[in-house]
Amino acid sequence: MTQVNTKRAARGSYEVGYGKPPTHSRFRKGHSGNPSGRPRRKSTERANDIALQEAYRLVPVREGDKIVKMPALQAVHRSQIALAAKGNGPAQRAVLRVVQAIEKEGHDLNMELLKVAFEYANRRGRHVPQGLFDSEAQ
Repeated sequence: MTQVNTKRAARGSYEVGYGKPPTHSRFRKGHSGNPSGRPRRKSTERANDIALQEAYRLVPVREGDKIVKMPALQAVHRSQIALAAKGNGPAQRAVLRVVQAIEKEGHDLNMELLKVAFEYANRRGRHVPQGLFDSEAQ
C-alpha cells in the first residue's frame, strides 16, 4: 500500500465487512495464522492404521482350481485353521483360544443384556426369578 492508502485506512474510511476484517486484527505479513500448525499424529496411530490397511487388503488365494481374492486376515485365519485341522498342536491351541475368546465376549454381552432386561421387568412390577446371576458373584 502506498502512504496515501495507509493514511486513509487509519482514518477509518476502510470498509469493514464480510471478508474484510479491521486492519488491526489482520494477520501480519510474514506471520502464520496457525503458528504451531496441525498437531502430528502419534506414531502408534499411524502404525495401527497401516496394520489395519494390510489386514484388510485383498490378497489372491487359491481355492481348488480357482483363485479368489479375500482380505489378508481371512486368508491367515484359513491357513491357521487348516494347520490345526492337520494336527498342528500350537495352531490348534491358537484357534481354540481365538474362538473361545469370541464366544465368551458374545456370552458376556448376552448376560449383560439379560440382566438389564430382568432389572427393567422387576421395576415394572413383573415377577422375575431371583438368583439367576448369583453364580457370577462367586
